[in-house]
Amino acid sequence: MVLTAVRRLPLGPAWPWLAQTTRVVLPRAPAAPLGRWASGAASRVRPELLYTNDHEWIRFESAPATDKETTATVGITEFAVKALGDIVFVEVPEPATQVNEHDQVAAVESVKAVSDVYTPVSGEIVAVNEALQQEPSTLNADPFGEGWIFKLKGAFDTSKLLTPEQYKALIAEEHD
Repeated sequence: MVLTAVRRLPLGPAWPWLAQTTRVVLPRAPAAPLGRWASGAASRVRPELLYTNDHEWIRFESAPATDKETTATVGITEFAVKALGDIVFVEVPEPATQVNEHDQVAAVESVKAVSDVYTPVSGEIVAVNEALQQEPSTLNADPFGEGWIFKLKGAFDTSKLLTPEQYKALIAEEHD
């Protein structure tokens, strides 16, 4: 998992603190038995959601189709939350913004690193969870519920999204 670390460097009276951003690859945790990850005991994988390789989840209000508009809610997975640790800040996207699949639209900062959040599908951002800016720890407590980040509206192409079974295999592979 590639995360972005932020270090604050003192640069004198004109610029007391300036953030220096560095991309780092975090070391892998000791391998867990495949059965533990595949069963979802360590990180829950919800059967009603679809997932991305970047550890975002998406929930559709109605069956997605490329010929009719629907609304979808997006957040980051429990696996991503556990990798980040204690979340201290969430930057949410601007509402009424048209986005394309895999655009970077938000950021989640923890005590360990900063991680970008990408759109799983193309559409228009119609709502954002502004409560996360006051209580970012909501993501740690409830990543699949109150910890949603934004909502999209559009006619979605879901062909590149992962099923729950494919996502379980992905997180098991990342711990091998």
